[in-house]
Amino acid sequence: MIGRGDRTMNVVSHIPGRIRCVNKVFLDRKKTDLFMDRIRTIEHVKEVRLNDCIGSILILYKDDESMKNMQMRLKEQWKSCFPPEQDHITTKRSKSNKSKVRSIVNPGMIISFAGTLGALAFDSKKWHIAFGTAFTGIVLGHMGLNRKPLQKSVNGLIGNGRRSNQIS
Repeated sequence: MIGRGDRTMNVVSHIPGRIRCVNKVFLDRKKTDLFMDRIRTIEHVKEVRLNDCIGSILILYKDDESMKNMQMRLKEQWKSCFPPEQDHITTKRSKSNKSKVRSIVNPGMIISFAGTLGALAFDSKKWHIAFGTAFTGIVLGHMGLNRKPLQKSVNGLIGNGRRSNQIS
């Protein structure tokens, strides 16, 4: 495997002198042309063939080149054509969007909860229902944003599916 995530190129076959790699990028000839041109510049490469029907690329090279060196050279070319930094940009964006949503959800929970209690104290059923509904919606949004940490906490409390109060 070369790369990570959607940017991973899988080596499905590698025997001395021949290597076949698969990735959905290879289904698009335009995206693959730059990568193929760069592979052709590698010293020991004899031929590069693209099968854009199944998304694979076949590289024929001289047998005297070691398999490990060939994979290292392919990895360098892969990273230069499809840099992993592009994946990190979307991750940072999604994290910044989550923090914006959290900055709205957390105060919203406090305000709606306080409104629910205030409406209850002043004996206003209509406002109590309105604030209670808003609070429930915001709590569900909060649970959706924090699904993974909440799941870890719940698993820790119940002992990953085992009863925590077992007697041995």
